This record gives sequence, structure tokens and C-alpha cells, in this order.
Amino acid sequence: MSTNTEKKKSIDILGREEEVETLQQMYESNKPEFLALYGRRRVGKTFLIRQFFKDKKGLFFNVTGTKNGTFVEQLAHFGDQVGKTFYNGAALATPKTWDAAFKLLTNTLEKVQAKKIVLFFDEIPWMATRRSRLLQNLDYYWNQYWSSDVRIKLIICGSSASWIINKIINNKGGLHNRITKKICLEPFNLQETKAYLNSLGIQIKNQQILLLYLVTGGVAYYLSSVEKGLSAAQLIEKIAFNEKSMLFSEFDNLFSSLFDHADICIQIIQ
Repeated sequence: MSTNTEKKKSIDILGREEEVETLQQMYESNKPEFLALYGRRRVGKTFLIRQFFKDKKGLFFNVTGTKNGTFVEQLAHFGDQVGKTFYNGAALATPKTWDAAFKLLTNTLEKVQAKKIVLFFDEIPWMATRRSRLLQNLDYYWNQYWSSDVRIKLIICGSSASWIINKIINNKGGLHNRITKKICLEPFNLQETKAYLNSLGIQIKNQQILLLYLVTGGVAYYLSSVEKGLSAAQLIEKIAFNEKSMLFSEFDNLFSSLFDHADICIQIIQ
């Protein structure tokens, strides 16, 4: 049963009832869990996980992949987060390989006293640089160590849905059928869009909400830029057609974040 604090905090996550229920089941489970979370960029994946576990008891380890980061940079960030989470911010030596990185994490987990341990690997497709062998080592450490530790709740997240589906969910190797739960996070529907705008103090007619929805697609990040006191037409012009607006260059931003050779992909589409 959720505590009053947990119920209060869940209010900050608008909509997402099914997703919150899945996360709650995962958190309360008395067995190790492996969750695959995916959805387009800006849809609120990181926000959902961080907000849900913000006030939960236990340890929360979060490392995020860096777009176009090198193999060494990804490992350095991983080592830094281990130091910050488990060693009071101590600077640790950068692991040389993912085997060394996961061994460091595993040895650390064996020493900590916690009933729940959440391991959140955000934007893991960016972490899995070419010839890094991240997946092979994730396979090994999950099967050999983490899957036998009832405290561990592993969350793999990425904006490249095809990567998460092909490399994790439908993995043909050691991770085959290892996923215990999965969440495909979709943009807000119309009702959730209205509720989100209301939470921002924006009260506009349903027809204007529909116009905003057609432009933003119900993506919370885009809706967050909506300001009070403007009509839907004024808001759309401000967020989409101004050279400094977030949507003006969003097409290029999204393509470059999802594809290694975005310019070629754009040429094909054109």
C-alpha cells in the first residue's frame, strides 16, 4: 500500500496511470525486476522515473548516456555517478571497460545496506558506442549477479525505440526473455493535455486546446512553453514560427539525436 507521501508525490505525474501502476508493482516486488522503457524524445521518460522514485525508500542510481560521447567519456560518467551515489561524491578511477564498470557497481552493491536498489540507465543507446561490448557485459552481469539480488530494479531507457526493442526486448542472446516489464511512453492524449495546461494555470477553451494539441502532439516538453494570456494562434506562432522558438529547429535536433547520419536521412525523406 502506498504511503501518504507517495500518493502526494504521484500527483506531480499527470496522467500516466498505467505507467505509474507498473512502476509501483515493480517497486513493491519481492524479486529482481528488469524494465525496458522507451518512447520518443521529449515525451517525459526521464521525468517519469525520477519523479516516481524521488521520495521512495532505497538507493537510486542514475547514469545517462551522452550523445556522440566517446567510449572513454561514457565510462567516465558511469564511474562519476558510482562515486556520487555510493561514496559521498568521491572521485573514483575511470573504469577501462564496461566489464570493469559493471564489476565496480556489482562489488559496491554487495556492500550497501538497502532494501531497494534502482539502477536507471538512461539513454543507453548512446552509452553503447561501437565495439564497446556494453550489451554483452550487461547480459553477463544481469544473468550472473543482478538477477539473483531481490533488491535490484533495473531500468533501461532510450529514445530510440527500435534500438530498445531490437537490442533489449527482442534480444536473441543472453538477455532473451529477461525483461520482466516494459513501458512504451506515449505523448499526452487530449484529456491529459488539458489537465497539464490546467496545472500550469492555463485555462483556454477546448477548441484552442485541440489546436495546440495538433501542433505539439501532446508532448509535455513542448506544452511546457505555453504561456498564460495568449490565444492558441498566438501560442502556436510563438512556439513554432519564431526563429528562437523551440519547435523552429526541432526537426533537425530530433533527427541528429536519433540517426548517426541525419543529413543523409533528411535527403532521403526530401
